[in-house]
Amino acid sequence: MAWYRAGTVAVTNGSAVITGSGTAWVGNVQIGHAINLPDGRAYEVLSVDSNSQITLGSPYLGGAASGQAYSVQPNQGFAQTAASRLTDYMTQVAQYVAGPLAGRFGDGSLAAPGMSFSADQDTGIRRYGENGISIVAGGIDRFAADSSGGAVYGRLAISAPNSEVLRLLGNGGAGTRIIFADTISSAEIEHNGGSLRFKYAGAIEGFRLDTSGNLLVGTSSAVGGGHVVAKPATEGQVIAALSSTSTGSNSLIAYAVTQQGWPAAAAAVVAGRNSQTNRSINAGGTVNASGADYAEYMIKAAGCGIIAKGDVCGVDRDGKLTKTWADAISFVVKSTDPSLVGGDTWSAHLPARPEQADDEADDAFASRLTEWEALLEKARQCVDRIAFCGQVPCNVTGDFEVGDYIVAAASGAGIKAVAVKPDDIAFPQYMRRIGKVWAIRDGRAWIDVQHG
Repeated sequence: MAWYRAGTVAVTNGSAVITGSGTAWVGNVQIGHAINLPDGRAYEVLSVDSNSQITLGSPYLGGAASGQAYSVQPNQGFAQTAASRLTDYMTQVAQYVAGPLAGRFGDGSLAAPGMSFSADQDTGIRRYGENGISIVAGGIDRFAADSSGGAVYGRLAISAPNSEVLRLLGNGGAGTRIIFADTISSAEIEHNGGSLRFKYAGAIEGFRLDTSGNLLVGTSSAVGGGHVVAKPATEGQVIAALSSTSTGSNSLIAYAVTQQGWPAAAAAVVAGRNSQTNRSINAGGTVNASGADYAEYMIKAAGCGIIAKGDVCGVDRDGKLTKTWADAISFVVKSTDPSLVGGDTWSAHLPARPEQADDEADDAFASRLTEWEALLEKARQCVDRIAFCGQVPCNVTGDFEVGDYIVAAASGAGIKAVAVKPDDIAFPQYMRRIGKVWAIRDGRAWIDVQHG
């Protein structure tokens, strides 16, 4: 490699310290290199003190001088030493590459397992024979397994003094179990038939997770394909309670009831009713909903057809909805966004929504469900939701402004809604009023529902 000559040096007779100017000796000069100085002699570098100071192996013999040229001459000693050490290192590394680094360990023994710890050399993992492995602790095989995949000996147990607290069992056809036990009682987690069962007090089942991921408490089968909490109770007894603390007041309680009575139409939540009080829900606070009106289902007269949200229609002498002016004796407006809907009994004549039997094919159940849903939709087409109080948008023909009354008027043989000023309204019109405009939103009249 090239000799290093950058900068100049200052030397002093009898001194082993050489001072450099414009030099970078730390990265370019090493102990053992030879430095050629102004007296024509070569000196051994004893130490590289900094980028601008070197200490020689012997004092400088020439006269004092500064700003002098010099050169540092590398030697072969360093390379030979490095090569020797690298050879030794590679020999050691080769042993690890062929062994632990390749995932291969010696068999080991009870006193020194093939995989052990520097501070506890009689604890680790050893190979005790052909296709056999064991976990050693304190020089003793504590758990061993062979090629059959099972434990050869040493049941895996976590023990407290004088009492077993955990046991893992492969129980053949009856399932695999984890048993938690002490001298007083026991509990089990069992995998059986694809389900995970949690048992207590002598293997009594408390709850399970079935093969579909359903949580089943107090029952072995799902209802409607979903989670079930079943609690044997008479009407009025608590089935389940949610509380913020173990001793605090309950946030939500579910009581046993004997009557269902909910409509067949789909919903997010359905609730049965108490047979004595006929109540489904008691609320300690307000019941908040996103809707703006109270509505009721009313039956349509034959030929009524579709009523659009916000349309005004009539009620005939049979109390049915009509879109014919001549048949109407009263007038109402269709609900757009109700918060509460009454009269929801229009599907009571239908059978209960089908549920898939355990042995029923998916296609067969889907066919039955489709037929039932078609009957439900046919029944729904015979009714509509009518606003009875609250605020609703109303489809008005002609101009209107806040404060106008909205009244029903003939539109050929049909019915429409028109606006009438409070000072201009006649009594017959007032009797046909639907409401009064108190806001205009998105170009539509919002009215407070009134029935004449």
